[in-house]
Amino acid sequence: MNKKILNAALTIMPKSIQAKAVAKGLNFLLPLAGDTQQLSIQLELVDLKRSWQVEKTVNGYTTSSKKRPAAEQDVVIKATLPVVLACKDSRRLRAAVNSGDIELLGCVNGKEQIAKQLLNISQQRLDTLVEQCYKFFKLKPQPRIDISSVTLSDIQLAKDVDFIRDEAVKLEKTNLKEALRLMEIAHQARPGGPFIKRKVEEYRSVLALQ
Repeated sequence: MNKKILNAALTIMPKSIQAKAVAKGLNFLLPLAGDTQQLSIQLELVDLKRSWQVEKTVNGYTTSSKKRPAAEQDVVIKATLPVVLACKDSRRLRAAVNSGDIELLGCVNGKEQIAKQLLNISQQRLDTLVEQCYKFFKLKPQPRIDISSVTLSDIQLAKDVDFIRDEAVKLEKTNLKEALRLMEIAHQARPGGPFIKRKVEEYRSVLALQ
């Protein structure tokens, strides 16, 4: 997501709608699961100089009933846009929380609770939220995996293998070497897949004759 596009969208969009969207996203990303601790929370995109305030209640996250300075919030969550965008990968999210790139300030119990939840978010849940965010801004979703530099370690879900396999097939008539590289990665991740195995053998045979 481009920084300028996002900033422009946030400038146009009413703050109340933004806050509702943030609360909705938190309810999906950080379900209560029986937790009853109530918190006032401020989320900040520090490089865009934008912030949103929500309240965590026994019924979930809601928009804040009144504006408070950051110093009066129970928890303040700070990050830059590049960090947030990188966190569409659950491993990078965990690394950002552990390194402090996502900074949590405020009461100890509140910080620990939110940090624990962030560290346990699944890749599948993140993918769903990212897709919904793109829809919210009426933008075309961008794939989490960069096909030009993908490695086996980038694969986290079965659909990641499907994506790499399909991208390889798209390239088989224009860049067979790259198609083979991708299909071999898919084969490593799914060695029992008959279609992928057949394609790897097919690509290797054709390249051997060139």
